[in-house]
Amino acid sequence: MILSGVGIEILLKKIEKDAFASLIDYRYKTRILLAQKETSNLETAIKKFTTYIKKDYSKEEQEKIIKEFLKSFKGVVIVYKGKLIKGSFSKDGFYIMDYIPELDIFIGKEVKYSQIYSIKDFFSEVSENLKSEILRYIWGYFAVIILIYFMFVLIYKKKLNELDKHIEKIHTRSIRDSLTGVYNRSALEHLIEEIGNKTLIILDLDNFKYVNDVFGHKIGDMVLIEFSNLLKKFFEEDIIVRWGGDEFLIFTDKSPKEIERRIEKINKIVKEMQDKFDSKKLKKLAVSAGICDKKDLPYEEKFKNADLALYKVKKSGKGRVLKYSDLDYVRIEKE
Repeated sequence: MILSGVGIEILLKKIEKDAFASLIDYRYKTRILLAQKETSNLETAIKKFTTYIKKDYSKEEQEKIIKEFLKSFKGVVIVYKGKLIKGSFSKDGFYIMDYIPELDIFIGKEVKYSQIYSIKDFFSEVSENLKSEILRYIWGYFAVIILIYFMFVLIYKKKLNELDKHIEKIHTRSIRDSLTGVYNRSALEHLIEEIGNKTLIILDLDNFKYVNDVFGHKIGDMVLIEFSNLLKKFFEEDIIVRWGGDEFLIFTDKSPKEIERRIEKINKIVKEMQDKFDSKKLKKLAVSAGICDKKDLPYEEKFKNADLALYKVKKSGKGRVLKYSDLDYVRIEKE
Protein backbone atom coordinates (compact mmCIF):
# COMPACT_ATOMS: atom_id res chain seq x y z
CA MET A 1 0.00 0.00 0.00
CA ILE A 2 1.25 3.55 -0.84
CA LEU A 3 0.26 6.28 1.59
CA SER A 4 0.48 9.70 -0.02
CA GLY A 5 -0.71 13.24 0.54
CA VAL A 6 1.13 13.87 3.82
CA GLY A 7 2.52 17.45 3.80
CA ILE A 8 6.22 17.55 4.47
CA GLU A 9 5.95 21.14 5.75
CA ILE A 10 3.49 20.05 8.45
CA LEU A 11 5.89 17.29 9.46
CA LEU A 12 8.70 19.86 9.71
CA LYS A 13 6.66 21.98 12.11
CA LYS A 14 5.98 18.91 14.19
CA ILE A 15 9.64 17.91 14.26
CA GLU A 16 10.83 21.44 15.06
CA LYS A 17 8.79 21.39 18.29
CA ASP A 18 10.42 18.15 19.31
CA ALA A 19 13.41 17.64 21.61
CA PHE A 20 15.54 16.64 18.59
CA ALA A 21 14.96 19.93 16.76
CA SER A 22 18.45 21.12 17.64
CA LEU A 23 19.90 18.24 15.60
CA ILE A 24 18.17 19.42 12.44
CA ASP A 25 20.00 22.31 10.74
CA TYR A 26 19.02 24.38 7.72
CA ARG A 27 20.54 21.79 5.31
CA TYR A 28 18.24 19.09 6.70
CA LYS A 29 15.13 21.30 6.26
CA THR A 30 16.18 22.16 2.74
CA ARG A 31 16.64 18.51 1.84
CA ILE A 32 13.16 17.64 3.15
CA LEU A 33 11.64 20.39 1.01
CA LEU A 34 13.59 19.08 -1.96
CA ALA A 35 12.21 15.62 -1.26
CA GLN A 36 8.73 17.08 -1.20
CA LYS A 37 9.21 18.61 -4.64
CA GLU A 38 10.79 15.51 -6.06
CA THR A 39 8.03 13.12 -4.99
CA SER A 40 4.64 12.93 -3.28
CA ASN A 41 5.11 9.24 -2.55
CA LEU A 42 5.54 8.71 1.20
CA GLU A 43 7.73 5.64 0.87
CA THR A 44 10.11 7.45 -1.54
CA ALA A 45 10.15 10.53 0.70
CA ILE A 46 11.15 8.44 3.73
CA LYS A 47 13.93 6.76 1.76
CA LYS A 48 15.26 10.13 0.56
CA PHE A 49 14.98 11.51 4.10
CA THR A 50 17.07 8.67 5.54
CA THR A 51 19.60 9.05 2.71
CA TYR A 52 20.07 12.74 3.49
CA ILE A 53 20.56 12.31 7.25
CA LYS A 54 23.04 9.46 6.80
CA LYS A 55 25.47 11.97 5.40
CA ASP A 56 25.44 14.23 8.50
CA TYR A 57 24.59 12.11 11.56
CA SER A 58 25.88 9.05 13.34
CA LYS A 59 23.91 5.79 13.27
CA GLU A 60 22.58 6.37 16.77
CA GLU A 61 21.46 9.91 15.94
CA GLN A 62 20.03 8.75 12.62
CA GLU A 63 17.87 6.14 14.36
CA LYS A 64 16.52 8.68 16.84
CA ILE A 65 15.76 11.16 14.08
CA ILE A 66 14.06 8.49 11.94
CA LYS A 67 11.95 7.33 14.88
CA GLU A 68 10.85 10.88 15.69
CA PHE A 69 10.26 11.57 12.02
CA LEU A 70 8.03 8.47 11.73
CA LYS A 71 6.18 9.28 14.97
CA SER A 72 5.17 12.66 13.54
CA PHE A 73 2.79 11.02 11.03
CA LYS A 74 -0.87 11.05 12.06
CA GLY A 75 -3.44 8.27 11.80
CA VAL A 76 -1.01 5.46 11.04
CA VAL A 77 0.49 2.46 12.79
CA ILE A 78 4.27 2.13 12.41
CA VAL A 79 6.45 -0.84 13.33
CA TYR A 80 10.16 -0.01 13.11
CA LYS A 81 12.63 -2.89 13.29
CA GLY A 82 10.06 -5.12 14.93
CA LYS A 83 8.90 -2.57 17.53
CA LEU A 84 5.62 -0.64 17.57
CA ILE A 85 6.67 2.99 17.70
CA LYS A 86 3.49 4.73 16.55
CA GLY A 87 -0.19 4.03 17.13
CA SER A 88 -1.79 0.86 18.53
CA PHE A 89 -3.61 -2.20 17.29
CA SER A 90 -7.36 -2.39 17.99
CA LYS A 91 -9.91 -5.20 17.77
CA ASP A 92 -12.45 -2.78 16.25
CA GLY A 93 -10.98 -3.07 12.76
CA PHE A 94 -8.30 -4.52 10.52
CA TYR A 95 -5.05 -3.00 9.19
CA ILE A 96 -3.67 -2.49 5.73
CA MET A 97 0.11 -2.62 6.05
CA ASP A 98 2.95 -1.78 3.71
CA TYR A 99 6.58 -2.89 4.22
CA ILE A 100 9.72 -0.93 3.33
CA PRO A 101 12.39 -3.65 3.41
CA GLU A 102 15.38 -1.27 3.03
CA LEU A 103 14.47 0.42 6.33
CA ASP A 104 12.67 -2.56 7.98
CA ILE A 105 9.55 -0.39 8.48
CA PHE A 106 5.91 -1.50 8.48
CA ILE A 107 3.44 1.36 7.89
CA GLY A 108 -0.27 0.60 8.25
CA LYS A 109 -3.68 2.18 8.31
CA GLU A 110 -6.59 0.95 10.40
CA VAL A 111 -9.93 0.33 8.71
CA LYS A 112 -12.67 0.11 11.32
CA TYR A 113 -15.45 -2.43 10.92
CA SER A 114 -17.99 0.33 11.56
CA GLN A 115 -16.67 2.09 8.46
CA ILE A 116 -17.18 -1.10 6.46
CA TYR A 117 -20.72 -1.41 7.77
CA SER A 118 -21.47 2.22 7.01
CA ILE A 119 -20.09 1.72 3.51
CA LYS A 120 -22.18 -1.43 3.22
CA ASP A 121 -25.25 0.46 4.40
CA PHE A 122 -24.42 3.25 2.00
CA PHE A 123 -24.14 0.86 -0.93
CA SER A 124 -27.24 -0.97 0.28
CA GLU A 125 -29.16 2.32 0.31
CA VAL A 126 -27.73 3.22 -3.09
CA SER A 127 -28.68 -0.24 -4.33
CA GLU A 128 -32.26 0.12 -3.03
CA ASN A 129 -32.60 3.59 -4.55
CA LEU A 130 -31.11 2.35 -7.79
CA LYS A 131 -33.44 -0.64 -7.74
CA SER A 132 -36.48 1.59 -7.21
CA GLU A 133 -35.28 3.89 -10.01
CA ILE A 134 -34.80 0.92 -12.33
CA LEU A 135 -38.25 -0.43 -11.42
CA ARG A 136 -39.76 3.02 -11.99
CA TYR A 137 -38.02 3.17 -15.36
CA ILE A 138 -39.19 -0.36 -16.26
CA TRP A 139 -42.79 0.40 -15.26
CA GLY A 140 -42.64 3.68 -17.15
CA TYR A 141 -41.26 1.84 -20.18
CA PHE A 142 -44.02 -0.78 -20.01
CA ALA A 143 -46.65 1.94 -19.48
CA VAL A 144 -45.46 3.67 -22.67
CA ILE A 145 -45.44 0.34 -24.56
CA ILE A 146 -48.97 -0.49 -23.35
CA LEU A 147 -50.16 3.02 -24.23
CA ILE A 148 -48.67 2.75 -27.72
CA TYR A 149 -50.21 -0.73 -28.08
CA PHE A 150 -53.69 0.47 -27.13
CA MET A 151 -53.36 3.52 -29.37
CA PHE A 152 -52.35 1.21 -32.20
CA VAL A 153 -55.29 -1.13 -31.45
CA LEU A 154 -57.73 1.81 -31.34
CA ILE A 155 -56.38 3.28 -34.59
CA TYR A 156 -56.34 -0.17 -36.22
CA LYS A 157 -59.88 -0.89 -34.99
CA LYS A 158 -61.10 2.49 -36.25
CA LYS A 159 -59.48 1.91 -39.63
CA LEU A 160 -60.90 -1.62 -39.72
CA ASN A 161 -64.39 -0.30 -38.92
CA GLU A 162 -64.02 2.33 -41.62
CA LEU A 163 -62.91 -0.37 -44.04
CA ASP A 164 -65.85 -2.60 -43.03
CA LYS A 165 -68.26 0.30 -43.55
CA HIS A 166 -66.69 1.07 -46.92
CA ILE A 167 -66.93 -2.58 -47.98
CA GLU A 168 -70.50 -2.73 -46.69
CA LYS A 169 -71.34 0.43 -48.63
CA ILE A 170 -69.83 -1.01 -51.82
CA HIS A 171 -71.68 -4.28 -51.25
CA THR A 172 -74.93 -2.42 -50.58
CA ARG A 173 -74.52 -0.38 -53.75
CA SER A 174 -73.92 -3.55 -55.72
CA ILE A 175 -77.15 -5.24 -54.52
CA ARG A 176 -79.42 -2.32 -53.62
CA ASP A 177 -81.32 0.04 -55.89
CA SER A 178 -79.92 3.53 -55.39
CA LEU A 179 -83.31 5.27 -55.71
CA THR A 180 -85.61 3.05 -53.64
CA GLY A 181 -83.22 1.14 -51.37
CA VAL A 182 -84.75 -2.29 -52.18
CA TYR A 183 -82.74 -5.10 -53.79
CA ASN A 184 -81.75 -4.55 -57.42
CA ARG A 185 -81.83 -7.00 -60.30
CA SER A 186 -78.17 -8.02 -59.75
CA ALA A 187 -78.95 -9.17 -56.21
CA LEU A 188 -81.19 -12.02 -57.39
CA GLU A 189 -78.28 -14.38 -58.04
CA HIS A 190 -77.26 -13.94 -54.35
CA LEU A 191 -80.84 -14.57 -53.15
CA ILE A 192 -81.58 -17.82 -55.01
CA GLU A 193 -81.48 -19.96 -51.85
CA GLU A 194 -83.73 -17.55 -49.91
CA ILE A 195 -86.36 -17.26 -52.67
CA GLY A 196 -86.51 -21.01 -53.40
CA ASN A 197 -89.79 -22.01 -51.71
CA LYS A 198 -91.69 -18.73 -51.82
CA THR A 199 -94.59 -17.28 -53.78
CA LEU A 200 -93.51 -14.82 -56.49
CA ILE A 201 -95.40 -11.55 -57.12
CA ILE A 202 -94.62 -9.31 -60.10
CA LEU A 203 -96.03 -5.78 -59.71
CA ASP A 204 -95.91 -2.61 -61.74
CA LEU A 205 -97.48 0.84 -61.72
CA ASP A 206 -100.17 1.31 -64.36
CA ASN A 207 -99.74 4.51 -66.43
CA PHE A 208 -96.39 5.38 -64.83
CA LYS A 209 -95.17 6.59 -68.24
CA TYR A 210 -97.98 9.14 -68.18
CA VAL A 211 -96.64 10.55 -64.84
CA ASN A 212 -93.10 10.87 -66.20
CA ASP A 213 -94.21 12.45 -69.49
CA VAL A 214 -96.65 14.96 -67.99
CA PHE A 215 -95.11 15.82 -64.60
CA GLY A 216 -91.44 15.06 -65.21
CA HIS A 217 -88.94 12.59 -63.84
CA LYS A 218 -88.68 14.37 -60.50
CA ILE A 219 -92.34 13.54 -59.72
CA GLY A 220 -91.81 10.13 -61.33
CA ASP A 221 -88.93 9.39 -58.94
CA MET A 222 -91.00 10.62 -55.99
CA VAL A 223 -93.79 8.19 -57.00
CA LEU A 224 -91.35 5.28 -57.23
CA ILE A 225 -89.86 6.08 -53.81
CA GLU A 226 -93.31 6.33 -52.17
CA PHE A 227 -94.44 3.14 -53.92
CA SER A 228 -91.34 1.20 -52.74
CA ASN A 229 -91.92 2.49 -49.18
CA LEU A 230 -95.47 1.11 -49.33
CA LEU A 231 -94.15 -2.26 -50.47
CA LYS A 232 -91.65 -2.25 -47.55
CA LYS A 233 -94.47 -1.41 -45.15
CA PHE A 234 -96.99 -4.01 -46.34
CA PHE A 235 -94.45 -6.72 -47.18
CA GLU A 236 -92.04 -5.95 -44.36
CA GLU A 237 -90.71 -9.48 -43.80
CA ASP A 238 -90.45 -10.36 -47.50
CA ILE A 239 -87.79 -9.95 -50.20
CA ILE A 240 -88.46 -6.96 -52.47
CA VAL A 241 -86.57 -6.43 -55.75
CA ARG A 242 -86.77 -3.59 -58.24
CA TRP A 243 -86.70 -5.44 -61.54
CA GLY A 244 -86.46 -2.28 -63.65
CA GLY A 245 -88.38 0.98 -64.22
CA ASP A 246 -91.69 0.71 -62.35
CA GLU A 247 -91.66 -3.10 -62.14
CA PHE A 248 -91.00 -4.85 -58.80
CA LEU A 249 -90.75 -8.47 -57.60
CA ILE A 250 -91.78 -9.74 -54.17
CA PHE A 251 -90.90 -13.18 -52.76
CA THR A 252 -93.25 -14.02 -49.89
CA ASP A 253 -94.79 -16.78 -47.76
CA LYS A 254 -98.15 -14.99 -47.61
CA SER A 255 -101.24 -16.56 -49.08
CA PRO A 256 -102.75 -15.22 -52.37
CA LYS A 257 -105.77 -13.84 -50.47
CA GLU A 258 -103.53 -11.97 -48.03
CA ILE A 259 -101.45 -10.65 -50.94
CA GLU A 260 -104.57 -9.39 -52.73
CA ARG A 261 -105.87 -7.71 -49.57
CA ARG A 262 -102.60 -5.84 -49.01
CA ILE A 263 -102.29 -4.69 -52.64
CA GLU A 264 -105.84 -3.30 -52.47
CA LYS A 265 -104.72 -1.14 -49.49
CA ILE A 266 -101.65 -0.02 -51.45
CA ASN A 267 -103.87 0.96 -54.40
CA LYS A 268 -105.99 3.20 -52.17
CA ILE A 269 -102.86 5.01 -50.92
CA VAL A 270 -101.49 5.31 -54.49
CA LYS A 271 -104.76 6.99 -55.53
CA GLU A 272 -104.38 9.52 -52.68
CA MET A 273 -100.75 10.09 -53.69
CA GLN A 274 -101.81 10.92 -57.29
CA ASP A 275 -104.39 13.41 -56.00
CA LYS A 276 -101.55 15.52 -54.53
CA PHE A 277 -99.85 16.29 -57.87
CA ASP A 278 -102.49 15.43 -60.55
CA SER A 279 -105.81 17.29 -60.30
CA LYS A 280 -107.05 16.34 -63.79
CA LYS A 281 -106.25 12.61 -63.64
CA LEU A 282 -106.29 12.00 -67.34
CA LYS A 283 -104.96 8.53 -66.57
CA LYS A 284 -105.31 6.51 -63.38
CA LEU A 285 -102.18 5.54 -61.47
CA ALA A 286 -102.66 2.05 -59.97
CA VAL A 287 -100.86 -1.20 -59.07
CA SER A 288 -101.29 -4.42 -61.06
CA ALA A 289 -99.86 -7.76 -59.91
CA GLY A 290 -99.39 -11.30 -61.22
CA ILE A 291 -98.85 -14.15 -58.76
CA CYS A 292 -97.28 -17.61 -59.07
CA ASP A 293 -97.98 -19.52 -55.84
CA LYS A 294 -96.45 -22.82 -57.02
CA LYS A 295 -93.60 -22.68 -54.51
CA ASP A 296 -91.82 -25.84 -55.66
CA LEU A 297 -91.22 -24.55 -59.21
CA PRO A 298 -87.78 -23.30 -60.32
CA TYR A 299 -87.36 -19.53 -60.23
CA GLU A 300 -87.33 -19.14 -64.03
CA GLU A 301 -90.68 -20.95 -64.37
CA LYS A 302 -92.20 -19.00 -61.48
CA PHE A 303 -91.17 -15.76 -63.15
CA LYS A 304 -92.65 -16.83 -66.49
CA ASN A 305 -95.98 -17.78 -64.89
CA ALA A 306 -96.27 -14.64 -62.72
CA ASP A 307 -95.33 -12.45 -65.71
CA LEU A 308 -98.04 -14.10 -67.77
CA ALA A 309 -100.59 -13.43 -65.01
CA LEU A 310 -99.52 -9.76 -64.93
CA TYR A 311 -99.84 -9.57 -68.72
CA LYS A 312 -103.43 -10.86 -68.41
CA VAL A 313 -104.23 -8.17 -65.79
CA LYS A 314 -102.88 -5.45 -68.07
CA LYS A 315 -105.02 -6.71 -70.93
CA SER A 316 -108.20 -6.90 -68.84
CA GLY A 317 -108.42 -3.54 -67.15
CA LYS A 318 -105.39 -3.00 -64.85
CA GLY A 319 -105.32 -2.23 -61.14
CA ARG A 320 -106.02 -5.85 -60.14
CA VAL A 321 -104.27 -8.97 -58.80
CA LEU A 322 -104.38 -12.29 -60.68
CA LYS A 323 -102.97 -15.75 -59.90
CA TYR A 324 -101.42 -17.80 -62.68
CA SER A 325 -103.56 -20.77 -61.67
CA ASP A 326 -106.73 -18.71 -62.38
CA LEU A 327 -105.84 -17.92 -65.99
CA ASP A 328 -108.17 -18.79 -68.90
CA TYR A 329 -105.63 -20.35 -71.27
CA VAL A 330 -108.05 -20.50 -74.26
CA ARG A 331 -108.71 -16.75 -74.12
CA ILE A 332 -105.00 -15.98 -73.66
CA GLU A 333 -104.14 -17.98 -76.79
CA LYS A 334 -106.79 -16.07 -78.79
CA GLU A 335 -105.44 -12.76 -77.55
